[in-house]
Amino acid sequence: MAESVMTGKNVEEILMNAADNAALQSEEEKKEQEVKIGERWHESHTDRRAISSILRKYKEGTIKLPLAQRLYVWSDVQRKSLLRTAKKGYGCGCLSLATHEGDSDEVSYLVDGQQRLISMMYLSNDKNLTKEERKIILDYQMPIVTVYQLNWDEISEWF
Repeated sequence: MAESVMTGKNVEEILMNAADNAALQSEEEKKEQEVKIGERWHESHTDRRAISSILRKYKEGTIKLPLAQRLYVWSDVQRKSLLRTAKKGYGCGCLSLATHEGDSDEVSYLVDGQQRLISMMYLSNDKNLTKEERKIILDYQMPIVTVYQLNWDEISEWF
């Protein structure tokens, strides 16, 4: 049996055909799929951002805390552990964001990761840390998953 060799042109053609087929899925087909699986499907995106970038987005109001979020409860011991994690370059989980249906996708609500994010904010301003340690925190790359166009019930359920 002869193996078929894929050229760059073949691969590009296959990818373009797949993209065309995906784009042709109508809203009606999406609704039919929703009925079949019993759940509404949402598009999502994964990204990595420096804590400094996330803080800017929070300050600009493009990342918000929904009212359903619990109070900040992390202890000094937990924050120190997070600092050690950042210094070593280890992952510390991701932030989960959601956009609200009917609103602009430019505004996201923090669904999961509040304790880590607030701890990073706290550490970035902690005068007991060295300038280098605060820079490590601000430069730390946090993975982010954003799910688009959820309603408030779906956002609350995700908690």
